[in-house]
This record gives sequence, C-alpha cells and structure tokens, in this order.
Amino acid sequence: MPYRMLHLTSICFWESFEVYFHRILVDPKPHPHHQLYIQILRRMTPDQRLRKALELTELGRRLFADGLRRLYPDVSETELRRLYVKRLAKCHNNNY
Repeated sequence: MPYRMLHLTSICFWESFEVYFHRILVDPKPHPHHQLYIQILRRMTPDQRLRKALELTELGRRLFADGLRRLYPDVSETELRRLYVKRLAKCHNNNY
C-alpha cells in the first residue's frame, strides 16, 4: 500500500482511518448473534435455505411496496405499480 511509505504522522493517520472506516462505515453496528445465525444456516438443508431466501426476498418486496404506499398515499394502484417497478429496476446489478 503506497500510502504507508509516507512520514510517521501520515502513517498514523491512515492506519487510524482504516480502523475508523472498517468499524464505523463498513460495519457500523455489532452483530452479537452472527455466529449463531451461521450455525443455524449450516444445519439447514439446501431446500430449507432456498425457501428461507425466497421468504426474505418476498418480505423485502412487501416492505418496499408498503413504504411506497406510505410515501404516496394518493397515487392509484396502477401508478404505484409503475413506480414500484421503476424503483426496483434501479436496485438491480447491471454488471452482467
């Protein structure tokens, strides 16, 4: 990493920035039950994991649609659906 070749105060700055970036920006909150979650996932069969993924996907879609309904309570169902699809299209990865 080229920035480590700078003088001592810069090194201290960049190393503390790396710690800040990781703890605050990359992982802003603790996940005390993460290991338990991983253990539970590992005990599930592939079919169970797939079903859980599909359930979570559907939950996310419902929450997204409900949020739009709250933001735009006076919009028709047709317009709401158009807005839903338009916003959802922005969420997809277009790199493939």
